[in-house]
Amino acid sequence: MVQRLPYKINFKKGSDTGFTLIEMAMVMVIVGIVISIMMTVLPSVIKTGKLKEARANLEKYDNALKGYAIINLRLPFADSNGDGFEDAGFDGDLPYRTLGLSNGNDVWGYRVKYAVYGSLTGTPIDKAALLVILGALPSPPTGANFNSTIVYTTDSDTCAGANGNNSSNQAYVIASGGPKDLDGNNSPFDLCTGTAGAGFNADNKIQALNYDDIVRALSITEFGNITCGP
Repeated sequence: MVQRLPYKINFKKGSDTGFTLIEMAMVMVIVGIVISIMMTVLPSVIKTGKLKEARANLEKYDNALKGYAIINLRLPFADSNGDGFEDAGFDGDLPYRTLGLSNGNDVWGYRVKYAVYGSLTGTPIDKAALLVILGALPSPPTGANFNSTIVYTTDSDTCAGANGNNSSNQAYVIASGGPKDLDGNNSPFDLCTGTAGAGFNADNKIQALNYDDIVRALSITEFGNITCGP
């Protein structure tokens, strides 16, 4: 008869594979740190992505305006009644239907503002007419790299006491109001951007802490280059 040896169970101290309270506390601290970092960084990442999308959106509208100018040898009037078609004004919303686009909004759902130099609308512009327009400007257009923080499409526009003599003259300006109403005027557009009869703040310029608009423009010289040649 085979005799069985008694089965011996060894309980070793520390053999439990579960988490101790100290280990759980350390895990919770690490998780808290990761969540805190994500909560801090994520809004900035989202904002950067939105701004990138907004600039790409304005570039699309800019290209549509250039294409319209090449085909028609003029620029469209602004949309003053919100139907998407050009009317007879020089300051208003982007006439997206006239440009053949599906909408004229920025990435935050607001209508993009548009201002145009009046002499470049209505009638096709030839080289002789363009030279007359350029000769009548109060100062030479400086193109998209603005020296001034205020951008105008006519020399009579005013904003914050400035005038067209100390700013760039542009064929057109398009603007998005940006993500927030930072100047508290119940409009996404801050400072003077988007106000009828006023200038637009130049893009990539530090205006003020209460400004986050995004602007794109084409100088009258550049308009002439794409329609009449250099």
